[in-house]
Amino acid sequence: MVAIQSLDTAPALDRAPAPAPVADGRPHLVLLQGGRSETAAPGSPSMHSIHRRRRLAAAVLVVALVVGAAVATVAARSALAGSSGPGSLTVPAAATPAGAPAAVEPTEVAPGATSVVVGPGDTLWGVARQITPAGGDVAGTVERLVARNGGVTVLQPGMRLLLD
Repeated sequence: MVAIQSLDTAPALDRAPAPAPVADGRPHLVLLQGGRSETAAPGSPSMHSIHRRRRLAAAVLVVALVVGAAVATVAARSALAGSSGPGSLTVPAAATPAGAPAAVEPTEVAPGATSVVVGPGDTLWGVARQITPAGGDVAGTVERLVARNGGVTVLQPGMRLLLD
């Protein structure tokens, strides 16, 4: 409900508007010179406190986004490293620039071999790439290696990997 104190249109520059009566605890509108209004109820939030709450909510949102991005980065790094725990991320030998020495040399798989001893830095994809015929499906070879070796997906140096 809006209560209008007066309809006096004469400029009242020397006096402030009288506060609107507050009945039953509800705020009433006070009309001010220039067409602006404000709530007259005691305890109503000021514009400053509303803006402060909005700034706080925005800051909390930004912090949540930054923390979420950091967690996603750590999870992606762990997935790329092939482990569920913290560890260093190694670059596959094929991803090194031309002419640069590889950080870790992959184990060579002899033609016709039935198994290979895994070396440091070896991956299922790297082994599968060596034993897959040219133009063949490397992903299918990886799936067969996983099935042949009891579901092993992470290779440890020194373990024997059975081949197709």
